[in-house]
Amino acid sequence: MAALDIAASAARGPENPDPLAPQRPEGKRTDPLAAMVIARWKACGDELMKQRRDFWQNLAMFYGEQWVWWDSRRNMLQALPQAWSPLGKGRARTVTNRLRPNLIGLLGRMMRNDLEFDVPPTDSADDVVSGAMLAEDVLAAAHHDLNWRDVRYNENFAKFIGGTAAVCVEWDPSAGTPLAVDDMTRKVTGTGEACLTAMSINEFGVQPGVRDASKARWWVQGLAFSPEVVKETYGLDWLPNADASTLMSPLQQRLLEHMGRGQGTNRLTLVLTLYERPNPQRTKGLYAVVVNGMTVHKGDWPFGPNDFNLFVFHQQKVDSSWIGTTLMNDAVPVQVSYNFMRSCIAEHAKKVGNARLMAPMGAFDEEDLSDDPGSILYYTPDLGGGIPQYLRPPDLPRWMVGEAGDLKSELDDIMFSHDTSRGQASFDRASGQALALLAEKDDSPLGLMAFEEAQQWSMIGSLVLKLYEAKVRETRTVQVQPRVSQPGVVRPSKWNGKQLKGQTRVIVPLETTLPVSQAAQQAFARDMWDRGIVKDPVVFARMLRLPQRELISVIDADVSKSQRENVRMMLGEAPEPATFDDHAKHIAEHNRFRKGDSYTFAPALTRQIVDDHIKYHEQLAAEALGAQTTRALVNPAVAALPQADEPAGSMVPPDFAEQQAGLAQVGASAQAMQAGQAGQGGAPPPGGPPMTPQGAPAGSVALAAGAGQPSGGQ
Repeated sequence: MAALDIAASAARGPENPDPLAPQRPEGKRTDPLAAMVIARWKACGDELMKQRRDFWQNLAMFYGEQWVWWDSRRNMLQALPQAWSPLGKGRARTVTNRLRPNLIGLLGRMMRNDLEFDVPPTDSADDVVSGAMLAEDVLAAAHHDLNWRDVRYNENFAKFIGGTAAVCVEWDPSAGTPLAVDDMTRKVTGTGEACLTAMSINEFGVQPGVRDASKARWWVQGLAFSPEVVKETYGLDWLPNADASTLMSPLQQRLLEHMGRGQGTNRLTLVLTLYERPNPQRTKGLYAVVVNGMTVHKGDWPFGPNDFNLFVFHQQKVDSSWIGTTLMNDAVPVQVSYNFMRSCIAEHAKKVGNARLMAPMGAFDEEDLSDDPGSILYYTPDLGGGIPQYLRPPDLPRWMVGEAGDLKSELDDIMFSHDTSRGQASFDRASGQALALLAEKDDSPLGLMAFEEAQQWSMIGSLVLKLYEAKVRETRTVQVQPRVSQPGVVRPSKWNGKQLKGQTRVIVPLETTLPVSQAAQQAFARDMWDRGIVKDPVVFARMLRLPQRELISVIDADVSKSQRENVRMMLGEAPEPATFDDHAKHIAEHNRFRKGDSYTFAPALTRQIVDDHIKYHEQLAAEALGAQTTRALVNPAVAALPQADEPAGSMVPPDFAEQQAGLAQVGASAQAMQAGQAGQGGAPPPGGPPMTPQGAPAGSVALAAGAGQPSGGQ
């Protein structure tokens, strides 16, 4: 085989190089800048040696590779031979992975809610408030379009595995809408886009000795890619060596493939990127990329002098250090002991778990044994009258079975995963308060992570806005789904960096990062509905996080249509009211919209469209009333006849869906009233005193949005 390889290489020659063979560029071999970057990367590795070793060990345990050992001489994680067992060579070696389901449950609880970004305006001026609202829309669109949810998942996974993770913010000039392509280097120049990268403790390091990573002077990123990707990304005329693969054991390469980062051929190139902020030694800072010991890109610090593009997250922060630790370090030894006990049980079951037949010598031939039902076994009794019978397998020692259960409970305690977290009630309680208390017991230890999540993602959003403000000169289009708390409300869709007006301070609400149990929230909402505290079905659906648009369209078609009209009018369209609309409900919903910031800070032309639309409803309502008055003068019965436009006074009942929604609401109110009367003092009547809808003049018949009133003539 070696001779064939040599012959093939000779046949290729310098004129026919192997496209997959590593190549070295011509020119000087020494690169002082690259040597400095590599030295800094090694210094970070020396400081993080224990954390990176724990990362690989915890990652292997998560993916079920749980019989491993750390080779200190080669600094690699190795797998134990398949025949090795803690009970002896060739004996049972069991893996019952309790870490993976528990950790997936923790990730699900941390990722339960999507991030929301609030940008408080720094001034009350209209353009400043509009810029703050635009900044919220831009971040919401980036969160959806650039898949920040996946970045956040990778960040959470990395900090649970290694204790420390980070998110790097960069500006990618080749992203966005392509503008030009260089014919020589094939580099793409685009409108640019903010790029977020989640990294494990194995993929970055900061200046050794600092206590706060955000105060470090420099940091180094080390990511592994295939040589072909590196060559194409940096426009190289040579194929880099796969130097990252030589630093990993086969087990580590297999773990990378589990994570989707392996290439199948185990050919990975290490790309080192140095970020050094401006300082007295380098007034302009430094940005350098090193591949195979050579600098392939060099530039100045690409951010503001007070900005830092590395944001560090911890599973559990260590005092007086920027490095964190993780509960996985405590869970792994317990998992190993659990596997040992399960291996002992499996070995006992293998040796003594089979039922064996006992019989006197010569009682029968083995050929007489049969597995046919009802078959007869003939035997000759011995002098003692013994007959063939089965030997009862011995029971396992009670302490052995109990120890496995104790280890499982201990592992659940370490990882905050008990019955309630897994959807199992530990006792018979179904109320929202009881479920909330049970879930809070497991979610409370994750509160520190939630605080840091909100803080760090606020800073990430702030830096992203600063990049957009400085880099985005062209006009872009942003499309944002309305928030749950503001259904049907949209913001301006055209923007550029100048329109942000310096509004780059971001706050991520803590409730979006806290691991709150949705089951407990829904049970609590049902309690409030049953007791009559919440009567509006739209509010109830909002508390249950149900799809409100579909629900509103069932409860009240006029309210649903008016909300859609609000969206269209904010986009510059002018929908025409119909004669069959319930004008009172439309006016009430449009007035609610006019009291929000979306209308207040909208362009004058947009506000005029909304005002004219409402005036048109008012005119149609007056015309309908005049027509009904004329019919009543002719014959009062004519005005009560069902009519196509459903004017007030006509006998047009609510449609079937609205009738069912009304019946459900009445039934819930009756139950709440009965429950209140059974208690002390009773409960107030479900309807309450008549109230004038907010924003409508006294005496008008405008109905509050989502009040559940049937449409059509009453």
